[in-house]
Amino acid sequence: MTPGTPKPLSLAQLPTPIERLEAPSSRLGVNLFVKRDDLTGGITSGNKVRKLEYSLAQALSEGCDVILSCGATQTNHGRALAALCAQLNLKCQLFLLGDKSDQHLGNHLLTRILGAQINYIDLHQYKDRQKLFQRAKQDWQQKGHKAFMIPTGASDALGSFGYVKAVEEIAQQSSVEFDHVVVAVGSGGTLVGLAVGNAVFEQNWKIHGITVCDDKDYFGQVAEEILDGLKKEYLPELSLCVQDLNFVDGFKGRGYGRSDTRLRRQLIQLAQECGLVLDPVYTMKAWQGLESLVDRSVIRPGENVLFIHTGGTGGLLGHGGNFGIQDFES
Repeated sequence: MTPGTPKPLSLAQLPTPIERLEAPSSRLGVNLFVKRDDLTGGITSGNKVRKLEYSLAQALSEGCDVILSCGATQTNHGRALAALCAQLNLKCQLFLLGDKSDQHLGNHLLTRILGAQINYIDLHQYKDRQKLFQRAKQDWQQKGHKAFMIPTGASDALGSFGYVKAVEEIAQQSSVEFDHVVVAVGSGGTLVGLAVGNAVFEQNWKIHGITVCDDKDYFGQVAEEILDGLKKEYLPELSLCVQDLNFVDGFKGRGYGRSDTRLRRQLIQLAQECGLVLDPVYTMKAWQGLESLVDRSVIRPGENVLFIHTGGTGGLLGHGGNFGIQDFES
């Protein structure tokens, strides 16, 4: 790491544990471990807080007192951001894809309780959200405030440092030499951070990013922007390029935030097999990708595999209405 590395706030409960999953290891024939980043905090749990430690540090250093960001109504990022803003006495304004008729459950309920100002937007507005950010920034300025913009999932060069440092944490806390690391890809920053950390800290992992929305072409463009930002602002000697990243398509199912009976049944079976509760939007789709990599011998018998649990319990509870009696029937 160079002297230009940004300094984070201390907001997450770190290090999060690494646990061996005995029953799935036996069933799949690999040595399977999970990095419990669902335990980075209480209301602030999940992978987002690692990235927000850097984003919010920068906001405070610039004298900002308002944070702008976006997501879907069941956004894990928005819920964690709302909690951290309340903790740090910052105002939080979120532009959420949805409308007022969305039920106040899960993350949406928590975000409202935490006091975030919510503007509901449609898909067209979401795609052009930079204009919304700029307008909101100007509005806050006229009221005597200074706003700081954080992208979806805090997935930019700055936020990705949370997972660069997570690689160092993993290397220091575990004596296991992991052959593979598997993680969900929803906005790109977590995967890029892991890949950069893998290079910086010389871990030699094969990292598999399971896309839960869009596809590898889209995320390749996102990753290239993040990598370019990292090289320009912080790590000029970084040789990693987007072609070095491994995006795995085929597991977004019916689309972002949607699940089917097969996925929900697998989620329930895994929870009952080893006590690991995943969510239907991100981590369960990543787990499906992991099992497919084993089935296709990309991950070979006896290899050491680390699954990154990026959280999502609030989102799971927000999607509880999708579970039916048939999902619990074997």
